[in-house]
Amino acid sequence: MLPLFIKPIDVEIDGVGLHAETVQDLTAMLVNNRWPVGSGKKFQIALMRSMKAVELSVGAQTARNAFLNAAREAGVRILRG
Repeated sequence: MLPLFIKPIDVEIDGVGLHAETVQDLTAMLVNNRWPVGSGKKFQIALMRSMKAVELSVGAQTARNAFLNAAREAGVRILRG
């Protein structure tokens, strides 16, 4: 699977800085055990759009935007977005 590059995003979850350069990085952040709100509506949308982007059903930018919305909903600190 080829990486789907995005404009880089840096966030902080539980005091740990995380960096994403690909849609696959975003997906990993969403599904790891640190994500603060695993049941929020915007979280569910972000996860779905990230998976669809990997399948090439939606664009990488769509997944990136959904991730940022989910981060805001969860109170994740966005360092660079």
